[in-house]
Amino acid sequence: MLRWRAFCRIFSAFAVLVCLGGWALSAAPGAQEGAGGGANYPEPRFPPAPTVPEAWKSLLPYARQVYLNKLAFAGYGMGLPISDQARCSPLVVFPTDVDPEFLRALTRVNIEHHQSGIFLHDYELVEVSREDAEALKKFEKADTAEKGYSAVAQWIESWPDPGTARNWLKSARPDLYATLYPSNHVMPENLAIAKQKLSAENVGKAIQAYVDKHPEINPGIFWGAGDWIATRHALGRYASLWLGPAPTINRWSIASRVSTYPDDVWKLSEEKIVRLIGDVDQIKITDPEGTDLAAEISEETAARWAKGVYERGGLMMFPNMATGRFARSVLTYPAANLGGEWISRAPLALANGVLAGTASRSGFFPHIVIHFKDGYISEVTDGGQYGELLRTFLKYPNINSAQFPYQDRPGWFYLYGISMGTHPKWLRDPDSMMAGDLSAEAKRAGVLDFALGLGLESDDPSAGPKWQAFAAQNNLPSRQGFEVFNYFATYSVHLRKSNQWVKLIDRGRMTSLDDPEVRALASQYGDSSKILADDWIPEIPGINAPGKYDDYGGDPWKYTKSAVDKALAGSAPAPTAESLRPYTR
Repeated sequence: MLRWRAFCRIFSAFAVLVCLGGWALSAAPGAQEGAGGGANYPEPRFPPAPTVPEAWKSLLPYARQVYLNKLAFAGYGMGLPISDQARCSPLVVFPTDVDPEFLRALTRVNIEHHQSGIFLHDYELVEVSREDAEALKKFEKADTAEKGYSAVAQWIESWPDPGTARNWLKSARPDLYATLYPSNHVMPENLAIAKQKLSAENVGKAIQAYVDKHPEINPGIFWGAGDWIATRHALGRYASLWLGPAPTINRWSIASRVSTYPDDVWKLSEEKIVRLIGDVDQIKITDPEGTDLAAEISEETAARWAKGVYERGGLMMFPNMATGRFARSVLTYPAANLGGEWISRAPLALANGVLAGTASRSGFFPHIVIHFKDGYISEVTDGGQYGELLRTFLKYPNINSAQFPYQDRPGWFYLYGISMGTHPKWLRDPDSMMAGDLSAEAKRAGVLDFALGLGLESDDPSAGPKWQAFAAQNNLPSRQGFEVFNYFATYSVHLRKSNQWVKLIDRGRMTSLDDPEVRALASQYGDSSKILADDWIPEIPGINAPGKYDDYGGDPWKYTKSAVDKALAGSAPAPTAESLRPYTR
């Protein structure tokens, strides 16, 4: 009997090793080195600035790229995974700032693929004038990514009662309030009315009413920017019709390789990671900017994590954000309705160590260091205004003592999520950067986005709506707020059955892109090295570029803006027919 048990253990370990294929196994990860750390990090890389034609007829080749893939970030691609494309007639709801000429090109290309299609702007549905909608966008994008602390104002607006949080901040720290809400940047009344009408809730209701009157819509709706939670909830009774976000359209997205990256290669590289999650019992994350985090994962927690880890383009690489939601499937995504198996949250996964960085979705800030003890923020140092705002809200009434529904511990400021980008062709979009938005680069394979503060995607359907009601009753936030990006992380997991450490990210490179099976599939489209290459790698002094990290960390915007300007100075001519040619088998 003992021999048989020993054989079973050996066979199980061997089976896991076979499943790992060509993945690099590693020794137990050591302590984090300083910036640079003597390690070799990939050299900076920035694609040349595209010169995109302005006339819609000249934009047709770019529009056709959008329809190449059946999959896209957080949902389906405009190509749709449906055998009879001619029967499709989707509703696509675009934001205000979509390029009108490119929209004309998309409208023309749509009929090459689908029976028809309905393309609308969100402002049309809620009876906001185009002038007010455009003025609102301009007002909201007045800040560049230099002011990364502006993310806190956006977070406050997500509270059930934003006024309570604003008033508390104004009383507790009038200086920080003045920084977030400068007196020379007050939203005019007409724009405030437009903003309310253009909320996800109101646009969602308008879409539902529109679908009621247009039964020809098939198979569903493209809308939003990838916020699965807000979008699907806002669609109410038509949540199951949500196909994914509306296409991201600007000169960087349409002239890059984002649309032409083979979707089956993308999917396989994600599957390679997802398959391992149920066997993880330890996590270790380091980054040359100073991150050094670890967490132990129980077998039961790993099982729950594995059910909710998948989100196309942004895998949930920490259990807390992968739970309190409905289970996902790589095979049927995003068809998971707001129903089915709900994944319980408790017990929380608890990280210990340090998170450090200089950027989030809204921009840059001086180097911040956030300490975690038993999963909770215990200390925050540096970070400029961003760090000061975080330290201030750590003192908000009841935020450390209130116990939210579905949690097994009191408090809100836990490490909630770690989202990992999985697409090697996404890049830092200079146009969006100058409008205070770095969300595009978080989609690039290997970039980690750490989310601080609890959130919940969906209430337990058997318990009724609890989460939002609790936050409202206690004047507390209802979703995560503060974030930190890491660009050169090494993310290692220890596998329970094989007793091996495996690197899922190695110095910013998502390792499944180098898996033999993934490379073999990519080679069917051309040169696998080019297809799987990261098209953009940031330039950070002291890590992968000359200079001292301390100088960079003190003013990351100065160095980043200079690096982007330098890259743009080498602008390329308009793409040729060869450069526009999609990857095909």
